[in-house]
Amino acid sequence: MATPTFDPLPAAPPQDKTAGGMLKVLAMESGLPIGVVALLDGGEVVAEARFSGREGHVVHLPMAANTLFHRLGWQPGMLDLIVVTTGPGAFAGLRVALGFAKGISLGGAIPLVGISTATALAAGVPDGAGEVVAVLTDARRGELFFSWYRLDDAGFPETRAEPRAISPSDLPGVCTPLLDFSRVTLTGNALVAHGERLRELLGNRAKMVPESGWEVDGGVLGRLGIAAWRRFGPSVAARLEPGYGRLAEAESRRLERLGG
Repeated sequence: MATPTFDPLPAAPPQDKTAGGMLKVLAMESGLPIGVVALLDGGEVVAEARFSGREGHVVHLPMAANTLFHRLGWQPGMLDLIVVTTGPGAFAGLRVALGFAKGISLGGAIPLVGISTATALAAGVPDGAGEVVAVLTDARRGELFFSWYRLDDAGFPETRAEPRAISPSDLPGVCTPLLDFSRVTLTGNALVAHGERLRELLGNRAKMVPESGWEVDGGVLGRLGIAAWRRFGPSVAARLEPGYGRLAEAESRRLERLGG
């Protein structure tokens, strides 16, 4: 799709704000090829937009957010919380989302929570409470980002291996701890290239999430951010940085030149 697609939804029923209901939340993900902006009220999505295209997330994300605010009659100052993914993923996309989120957070003294893209994907696994989830996303340069999680009884991902860039030859090693479990749910767009190899390594333990589940769900991200805010408090907006999983390509080339 070349431009954002919008899906405004009916407002959620009123809930007690002291119990976490009626919180107005902006949730954004722009590290994957298809980005998402969602507005939540009372823990439910009331408007959402997905976007991709040649113009890039740098153009689409601010446009999508501003359009959704306008359609609902919201102002950024009405928000109670901002949730943004921190990667790993596309460098430019992550930077624009974080910059946009920080601007609203710092300008309006609104709490900000950073959630890794991989954590958001793990949390989106259907009926995932108690599941072991491995997340694999395309890192380009012939590599992939790998991490794995154990979902608690509430479906909140507990990180067991932080996201990092690996080569396909590293898969047997990183998958070794997963052999201790009877079932491992696999998700992420790197399954296109490496799904069959993972089936060989994990055997009948492997449960593949369908391709439709390889994108971050705006509602899941927003609710995950609310849960993280309650458990750990907000992130320090000024210090929140993208988790690239490795050096940017330009920085890698610069260091190679210096080393050479």
